[in-house]
This record gives sequence, structure tokens and C-alpha cells, in this order.
Amino acid sequence: IAALQGRFRRFAQLPGCLYLTAEVDGAPRGCLWFQNGPTRRTEHAGELGLLVARDWRRQGIGAALLRALFDWAEATRWIEIVGLTVLASNAAAIALYQRFGFVETGRVRGAARFDEGGLTDNILMSRAMKGTLDAD
Repeated sequence: IAALQGRFRRFAQLPGCLYLTAEVDGAPRGCLWFQNGPTRRTEHAGELGLLVARDWRRQGIGAALLRALFDWAEATRWIEIVGLTVLASNAAAIALYQRFGFVETGRVRGAARFDEGGLTDNILMSRAMKGTLDAD
């Protein structure tokens, strides 16, 4: 997590980008980054990434980071859709995202390779921030 901080701090200077760090006792335990689309036609939507240190998972850090992102997106009038990609094998993360209103919008078969050589799918998920997506 600490290695990502410098990289994303520069990135967070852009108007449709955000970088958050969750710290416990002064040490980074999780981070979230968001980047919206670069053009007028895509600036309303963006992708988030979320990382929580293994020993700190299931302690509310990911939820707190997501709430902070949603607060920022609500205040940033043009952000309407938040998307993400998650490994299909990561049931805990999928459950967290579903609790926060994300729905599966697609799947990329075999998109990620484990160190052991096996493949897993990437699940694409999104959440409307301002009621812009039709309910299917």
C-alpha cells in the first residue's frame, strides 16, 4: 500500500480523480483510487480500485473507503457511474460491493492468472450514483 501512495497522490490532482488512504496508528492499511473518463462523453463514469492489507480485511476499512468515495462522488456533480473489476474468486469483495449497491454488468472469462497457472474470470460491476442507469 505504501508503494502506491506516491504514484496515486500525483494522479489525484486531476479533477475527476480521487485517492484515499486508510491509516491505523499512522500506517497505511488500505487505499482506494478512482478515475473518471477523460472526455466530455465519458467524464460522468469512472473506475475504482480498492486494496486492503490482508491482516486488516473484514474490519470495515473497505466499507469506510467506499462511503468516502460515494460522498465525494455525490459532491462532484458530474460523477454518475462508478465501476470496478473484481476477481470472480474473491467472494468477500463481491459481497462487499453488492452490499454497497454494485451489480454485475459483465464478465471477462479467464482474464486473470494465478501464480499456480490457473485462470479466473474478472467480474465487471457498476453502481449508479444519481439514478442514471435503468433498472433491468
